[in-house]
Amino acid sequence: MAVKFAPLRIPLKRRLQTAAVALISALPLWSTIATVLVLLSPLFWVMIPYFIWIYFDDSPFTGKRQSAWWRRTALWQYTADYFPCKLVREVPIPPERNYIFGVHPHGVIPVAAYCNFMSEATGYSEKFPGIIVHLASVSQNFWVPFSREVILSSGMIDAGKKACKAVLGQPGHSLLLPIGGALESLNCHPGTYDLVLNKRKGFAKLALETGSWLVPVFSFGETDIWNQLPNPKGS
Repeated sequence: MAVKFAPLRIPLKRRLQTAAVALISALPLWSTIATVLVLLSPLFWVMIPYFIWIYFDDSPFTGKRQSAWWRRTALWQYTADYFPCKLVREVPIPPERNYIFGVHPHGVIPVAAYCNFMSEATGYSEKFPGIIVHLASVSQNFWVPFSREVILSSGMIDAGKKACKAVLGQPGHSLLLPIGGALESLNCHPGTYDLVLNKRKGFAKLALETGSWLVPVFSFGETDIWNQLPNPKGS
């Protein structure tokens, strides 16, 4: 896979967009590097209370850390404009209900879900007023120092049943669920839409248990963002 370098004469705005995408897409990596640097510095002791806080913090199971200010920062706008991302609502939905937004495809990294639902870069609140949405993600993401604060501020929650039911039990709160999960991310190759659905019925059961309405979401172009190494079925 050949490495392609961008020309030197690139407008500043495009440079900022690229930097924003590099930060968001590799956030766990940058956070891990920052953690190691702090632990190796004379300020290593400040990480002790932070690790204790991480252990006892229940925010991944409640979604209570979502920040309207953070969702509107320029970082998300630059990220969305890089591709660019666009959020299209087919019909309005009443804010009095709870919803499970089932999104496909997952993508190598769910860029469309981040830009369209975890930020206001594409006007989520204008298109879905009164509906507070939380993206469900694997629990490992909430153990990474620093990056966990970013995703929690965007409204992300643990993908376990406990957290999903807790969020859907709150009036005005809804769930964004990449139904295909990590398995579907392995199928994301440019020019293809190979979805994982047959063994993914838990979201329907969750909707019945919580009385939530199902809203289908499809991210066109998601699989064209990243190139993966060949991984045919059975490999």
